[in-house]
Amino acid sequence: MSHVYFISPVNGGPIRIGRTKALDNRLNSLMNMSPIELELIGSIDGGEYVEYWLHEFFAKDRLHSEWFKPSKKLLEFAEDARSGVRNSLIPKEPENKFYVDLNKKKLAELGTDKDELRSYLGLSKASCISTLGYRSVAQLCFRHPERFQPNDFYDTPKNPGSPAA
Repeated sequence: MSHVYFISPVNGGPIRIGRTKALDNRLNSLMNMSPIELELIGSIDGGEYVEYWLHEFFAKDRLHSEWFKPSKKLLEFAEDARSGVRNSLIPKEPENKFYVDLNKKKLAELGTDKDELRSYLGLSKASCISTLGYRSVAQLCFRHPERFQPNDFYDTPKNPGSPAA
């Protein structure tokens, strides 16, 4: 299980939003590289999609890389996470991890082809060879929530032994 974490200096300061499978190991690793003591101020279940969504949501507060200024809203999200509450704005990770090409219906809604979509999302062909990854799906869903949801881009695997749909 992956976790999205909020880590900050003990006496306040910039907040790091990152992702790991081992919270204690990650905190220790960051503390070994930091000249000041750090603490875990909250974490929620989630993977790359949730991490990227938070990075986009707090983009105006970004200081550098995964470090963000401790805005009131970010502190509220971290406090919710510390209390074991997932803020209702944070989307759930897609139910499965199977990548698929954008279907023709979604391409028609966007009114473009894959190359134009890659350009629109700022992706090179090398970073998006035949399917969209979590980050590009997150960008599309974040920028156009009224049109796209994460599960629009993932196939639901069929149960072995069940009749084909």
